[in-house]
Amino acid sequence: MWLYSAKLLKKLNMKKLIYFLNFLTLSVFAQQWQPLDNGLDGTVRALLPDTTHGHLIIGGDFARIHGNIHKSLAAWNGTRIDSIGTFSCMPTFSLGAMSSGQYSGYVFATDCNHMYMRDNSVWLPLDSNFSGTPLCFVKHDSTLYIGGGFNYVNDTYGGSLAYLRAGHFRNISLPYANSMVNDIAFLHDTMYVLMSYPDSIGKPIPKVLQRNCSCQGWVDITPYLAYGVSWAGSLETYKGALYLAGKFSTQSGSIGDAIICYDGTWHDVSGGITQSGTYGQVYTLYTYGNLLFVGGFFQYAGGVPASNIATWNGSYWCGFNGVLNDAVRSVAGMNDSLYIGGQFTSIDGIQTNYIARYQTLISNLCH
Repeated sequence: MWLYSAKLLKKLNMKKLIYFLNFLTLSVFAQQWQPLDNGLDGTVRALLPDTTHGHLIIGGDFARIHGNIHKSLAAWNGTRIDSIGTFSCMPTFSLGAMSSGQYSGYVFATDCNHMYMRDNSVWLPLDSNFSGTPLCFVKHDSTLYIGGGFNYVNDTYGGSLAYLRAGHFRNISLPYANSMVNDIAFLHDTMYVLMSYPDSIGKPIPKVLQRNCSCQGWVDITPYLAYGVSWAGSLETYKGALYLAGKFSTQSGSIGDAIICYDGTWHDVSGGITQSGTYGQVYTLYTYGNLLFVGGFFQYAGGVPASNIATWNGSYWCGFNGVLNDAVRSVAGMNDSLYIGGQFTSIDGIQTNYIARYQTLISNLCH
């Protein structure tokens, strides 16, 4: 009797072990990067969750989808990548959307020469409103803010910053002429603008400006970035602080490496992004699921192995499984999956063609 019970117990334990190993294998597999359809044929620069139409909009340098010519714009519906319009000029730099107000459900896009608004399935040009190219969109409350490389909005001189409210585009004056706005961020009622303007020989001088909605003036909070060898391209607010990212290092006198944060003063972010040769650049910041996602061209974040994408939880850095063969340019979260686009064509040797998904519970990452 005892021998029979021992054999039965051993058999049951073996079944549990096999079940556990299968569960572990499936769990690990579920947390790997996955390609999206056949991918694309060029760099993905912008990703936008479009909840109104239930898909992920993709913008970039690509010219073909499934072998057919469709420039710059595509959409992922969860199963397939299809075209949602063809622009005459590549690339698509930025995407934006409104979820409230007069333009609720509308999507905005900019290519190398123009700005468009999507009304259902039709893209309408908005060039008559701008004397240049908008490059970024940020929604705050019921207002869409637009930054880029333009000096006039509806024939009014401004300086590359505008907003859309109640059906009208209006400019917001900046203190520097011939400037270019690279990114915009909001923390409560405070607006932050990352911009640059040319010096006497045309080199861009970066500036970070702050403006509270209750006052009229701009406050310059620019940290030191070594002139001529550094650049900053992305802003994001996360857990009560402003984050600035780009290409800069402590070796050149910066406070941190490739990413720093501001909460009244500028700080390093726990070691930042390790600088090594051409590695050490951040192209995009994105907040999703109580985490800050950092994409670029790097191998380590805070000393932790991270192949071109990492997460920061406010206290420490975390990396992802998989080695990407090139840079990440855009990050987006939708339906508890993480999507990345960029210059990479493979992850761990598996072909991904510039776009991939990390299918796992975001709440399980970096906690």
